[in-house]
Amino acid sequence: MQTGVLGEPADQRIDLPAYRPGLWYFAGANGGVHTTTAFTDGQMGGTPLPVYRPTAFDRVGVAITGATAGSTLRTGLYADEEGLPGTLLVEFASVTLASGGQTIAISTDLPLDAGHYWLALVSQGASTTFRTMTATVWPTPILSPNWTDASTAPYTASDVSAALPSVFPISTFGLHYPRFIVRVAP
Repeated sequence: MQTGVLGEPADQRIDLPAYRPGLWYFAGANGGVHTTTAFTDGQMGGTPLPVYRPTAFDRVGVAITGATAGSTLRTGLYADEEGLPGTLLVEFASVTLASGGQTIAISTDLPLDAGHYWLALVSQGASTTFRTMTATVWPTPILSPNWTDASTAPYTASDVSAALPSVFPISTFGLHYPRFIVRVAP
């Protein structure tokens, strides 16, 4: 049986355009409501990142609307394991936050094969408020019939106090997910 880019049967494939070099893209669903959410110290959030074709990313960004000077932001990429964030693939450089709002763009060399991934973040040292999206609407146009709406939802974990864990420690299904942006390498 011939399969499409993400493994679905060829007769169910949706031909999606490749990401364009040098442009920024939102990770996660394109539906829901833009909002802000305070993550408590040590709270971890995961956002789905679909990759349609092999793509190299060179920046990962997140917008913060409120932070305490000296707190630490850790971000990373997890493999998808049956619709859930699974094994840590890479932890990006940690960032010491300034007080107030800021946009963080972390440089990375991130070549990815087509598939499903999860971007994750955790703020340590203080509560941090991020730009987020609600998980009430999920019209994500990227999914094969095998990836259900539930598997595009955000997940959170608590009490992450050091480096990102080697396996995403899902503790709850979240209602808000961090609004990550990614840039395709030029």
